[in-house]
Amino acid sequence: MSDVTTSGSGSGASGRGGWRRYAAPMLLGSLALNLLFIGATVGGHFAHGRGGLAHQPIERGIVGFVRSLPSDRAQALMQPFEGRRPQFKESRKALREARGAAFDAFTSDTIEVDKLRTALQRAGEAEDRMQALGTQLFIDLAQRMTPAERKSYRTWRESQDKHHRGKRHDKD
Repeated sequence: MSDVTTSGSGSGASGRGGWRRYAAPMLLGSLALNLLFIGATVGGHFAHGRGGLAHQPIERGIVGFVRSLPSDRAQALMQPFEGRRPQFKESRKALREARGAAFDAFTSDTIEVDKLRTALQRAGEAEDRMQALGTQLFIDLAQRMTPAERKSYRTWRESQDKHHRGKRHDKD
């Protein structure tokens, strides 16, 4: 008889046999992949603004300040803006189209100076109209705000500027 004993399970003196040798690392790898998938899914949920931890855009202008006020006061102050919303929408659309036409003239195979100049002039005029609407909104809001709210806006705006100054790479 021989001194070597064999068993049908493949777990002799030489170690584990077959797939069992890789079972623990495979289970660990599977767990890591599952956690990665779950983390990506949850992170994607929060990163796209559907969850509580999402990065919310900060409105830095006077509209951002007004929205930080109590809701009844904010609604009263935003009333002029709500009436002009269609004008702003149309003005933004015209500005996008004018800029697109300027870029088209700029990127054409041959530069037609008059066409480029005209397109840039139209884009500038569209920007001027947009600026005029914003200025009028600012004036309307200033007229409706109390002196305390105007002073509070200045403090709020200065704090916003300090907070964001490093992110814009200012040269001053």
